[in-house]
Amino acid sequence: FILVLIISFKGTTSPVCKTTHQSFVAAESWERKEVCMDPYSVICENDNGHENYKRRSADLIEEISDRVGQRVYERNKMVLNRFGVDHIDNINFDDIFNFHQGRCLDDNINECHSKQTLFDPQDPPAWFQEDIIDDIKKEFVQELNAETDKRLDQLHYVFESVKSDLIGLIAKELKGKVSDEIIEEAQYKLQLTKAVFSGSNKSLSRTFPFLKEHERRAIKDTFEHACYTGMDSEHSAFYSQFKFKKLMYDITFYCPADYLGGMNHADNVRSAFNSMALIISHELGHQISLLLKQHSVFQKFDQCMAKYFEPSKIKSTPAHYDDEGQADFWAKRYVGKALRGMSDEPMEEKIRFLKESSVILCTSPDDHVHHSGRMRINRMLRLTRDFITAFSCSQDAWDMGVKVPVDCGIDGDQWVMIPEL
Repeated sequence: FILVLIISFKGTTSPVCKTTHQSFVAAESWERKEVCMDPYSVICENDNGHENYKRRSADLIEEISDRVGQRVYERNKMVLNRFGVDHIDNINFDDIFNFHQGRCLDDNINECHSKQTLFDPQDPPAWFQEDIIDDIKKEFVQELNAETDKRLDQLHYVFESVKSDLIGLIAKELKGKVSDEIIEEAQYKLQLTKAVFSGSNKSLSRTFPFLKEHERRAIKDTFEHACYTGMDSEHSAFYSQFKFKKLMYDITFYCPADYLGGMNHADNVRSAFNSMALIISHELGHQISLLLKQHSVFQKFDQCMAKYFEPSKIKSTPAHYDDEGQADFWAKRYVGKALRGMSDEPMEEKIRFLKESSVILCTSPDDHVHHSGRMRINRMLRLTRDFITAFSCSQDAWDMGVKVPVDCGIDGDQWVMIPEL
């Protein structure tokens, strides 16, 4: 997009401020309209939004892995030098230790890498240094935990804030559809739900002071298995249940790569909120929907989703997407509430929140249980009254790229156009 301005100089009027202001307003107006038409492009493609998100976390994790690699290398360089290894980082980590997986006999790492010679796995040679791998992984996790622990206060603050708002949304959405007792049970259980952002002892002791060490260890192992691969962190968030002493605990997990990819690496509350609001509300949505499953609350919602998410554009039958779609329902309602709360803020701030909170969905494929990232953003998030109001979409008289602009709610189809705008 190229904006051409023709400026007439007259008298002593300064053209600089006027031009800058006009350019900003025009650019903002153009982006706001594009958000209405194709938010996926604005969030994921414009200004390399998704690539920058991945790069921010990758750069910080690379710094950590380099520090760890240097320390472990210095402790083990006599062994590693035998294989031509003169450094360790997150890039060469897998290649360095391929000889373990290949079970090579020859001391030459190039031959080991090509797996030319194999040995009996029951009788490994003396240089088979599994302890080096364990040493690297352990120290990498400790170093990454130290970095993430700096952010625990703001991350838990955001988690509790999102959870509190969802408790209110439960009452709003379910009133008259289930009994007050069921609503209160859902709210109570959600209030007790915990979040894990780090596998450190400091983090787990803080979140689970009532559990014993071996119980916290089970949670730690789950987190590390899902979040760490070699000297890297996966992008992963999930909801799970743990049972200790006949008591069930609802826990949501968020890997460092998810929030470290946010602006400023989530080192302040606003950054943490923008980057985690949608994903936290989605994972907590799984818990709410699981509790309500036996009450058929989402029957009309599921029917609406099956009707308006065209079968030709999905890879499985509509029913396979029900669980994730219901979690997305709570996420879009939370995002809508957040946008309502930003009604007095500049359009630029609303767009920034939308970009940072939704970028994690970019490029995610249709995996037969989640709709594609493009569909989740352009239909699930966009087709709500809160979204249309926040970005003044109706004033453009656009057709929203779909035949029928409908938001799928608990009551089924909900018309989303607002003529008064």
